[in-house]
Amino acid sequence: MDENHNPESGSRAQSGPAGPGDSPSGPHAARAGATEEMFRTLAEVAPFGIAILSFDEKTEYLNPKFTEIFGYTIEEVPDFETWFRIAYPDENRRLAAASLWRREVSGIRNREWMSAEADPKRLRMQCKDGKEKIISFRAVVLADGKVIATFLDATAEAKAELELQRAEKEWELTFNAVSDLVYILDTHQKIVRINRAMADRLEMDPSAIVGMTFRDIDRAEKTLTSLSSSTDSVTARQERFLEIEGRSSGAIFDVRTSPLIDERGQYLGSVYVARDVTALKRLDRARRRAVHHLSHELTTPLAIIKGSVRKLESRQLSPELREASFKRIERSLDRLSEIQQTVKEIVFPRPYHPMTLSVEQAVRQIVEGLCERCPHRSVVVVFRMEHVEADFVDPEVLGQVVETLVKNAIENTPDEAQIMLSLKRDCQGILLTVQDGGVGINGEDQPFLFEAFYHTQPTDFYSTRRPFDFNAGGKGLELLRLKILSENGFFEMSVKSQRCRYLGGNKNTCPGRVSLCPHVNEVQACAQAGGSTFSALFRASPSHVP
Repeated sequence: MDENHNPESGSRAQSGPAGPGDSPSGPHAARAGATEEMFRTLAEVAPFGIAILSFDEKTEYLNPKFTEIFGYTIEEVPDFETWFRIAYPDENRRLAAASLWRREVSGIRNREWMSAEADPKRLRMQCKDGKEKIISFRAVVLADGKVIATFLDATAEAKAELELQRAEKEWELTFNAVSDLVYILDTHQKIVRINRAMADRLEMDPSAIVGMTFRDIDRAEKTLTSLSSSTDSVTARQERFLEIEGRSSGAIFDVRTSPLIDERGQYLGSVYVARDVTALKRLDRARRRAVHHLSHELTTPLAIIKGSVRKLESRQLSPELREASFKRIERSLDRLSEIQQTVKEIVFPRPYHPMTLSVEQAVRQIVEGLCERCPHRSVVVVFRMEHVEADFVDPEVLGQVVETLVKNAIENTPDEAQIMLSLKRDCQGILLTVQDGGVGINGEDQPFLFEAFYHTQPTDFYSTRRPFDFNAGGKGLELLRLKILSENGFFEMSVKSQRCRYLGGNKNTCPGRVSLCPHVNEVQACAQAGGSTFSALFRASPSHVP
């Protein structure tokens, strides 16, 4: 190899890089010389490294940019075997890089014996100063077998791409971490992108939805479909806040829409953020309904106290009537005290304190205590309970659940009928079920029973009957308390009910005793006619315990 090296013109073995083939002669010599001079000039000022190798991979030329990138001159890189050794000190990486290089060059030569080039590849190479750079290289095989290799320093570009990928990944994670339903629509209402929460709502893969409209998706919420279609007008280019309630699903969404505008002011589409506020709205409605019912609950005992006091002012009042008035006052004061305590627990729920206890024994004691408080009723409670011990149930919360549901069952079950109370452990936790033999709830009332503590009878219908009397009413606050405890994750409530087939609407009433019913004359027939079943599931791992 000729070592005539000119450091001012780059590292090369000749006076300049040789052109393809032998040196021309004859009439074309001038033109060939001009071509060679142009190639040499371009190689010297090229913004990327250039190496020319002979057929046997001896280094014939390295341009200045190659030396600038790697720090090596042609004397230090006499052939590509040396180059792989110094660029890849690690043997495994060296063998992999050399194999890739020779496979690429051999592949080109085997396809056609003429000028051809390999696809660009990126490899991490070590420079003379010990630093590593990411290099994009490409090989061109000439007709005479020589190889021209180019080396572009892509370190900064690769770093920028890595940062971009990291930013895109972080954005993707953030986008999918949002619990609200987020979706982007273009100007034709086609889906550009949706987040994971929206995909889960539609039960579809996000990539499969792109390019579709909500009208194309059977599982799409009708509310979202109508919302997206409403943005065909100029209002789509304005930020809006809407509350939408679905006609069929009943779901309630707070929706915010924001237009996508590019730097030229061109409208590209809109971003939608929909928050499902169904539970919150229903709970708010429940609280308002409870306030209305609370007003009645307070009015009744206060009116009784006021009327009883006026009677006591009469001097002609007999001792018996005077005693009865005092008892009415006492019952009303007890009711006011109960209301005060219940409201306090609704507004300020106590912390959940689970402890180890025999659930079956605790339930039985609570029910027996309730039965002692209603000796005037002829309702039989039938137990079907497994022996269950647990350490994840709060005894006080259990007491509130059992007392509310059993008291509710007694007040809705006519005399001589039965109440079935079951307790069992399943794979999710402990399931308590209270099935009454009562009049049941109308179908149109059932969807609202627990969502807003809907009263199946008008508020004014609730009388001044004693607690546990049939159709005594006055259970709105107790059910509200259970609902809030359930919302806090202490347990899960559910209800199934069938209105007594002989009663029909709410205006028809039950006589209150099976033997007085004109339609049935035995307990079993009464139970089959209608009734309600309330269930409370205490999960082994509560979903939320404040």
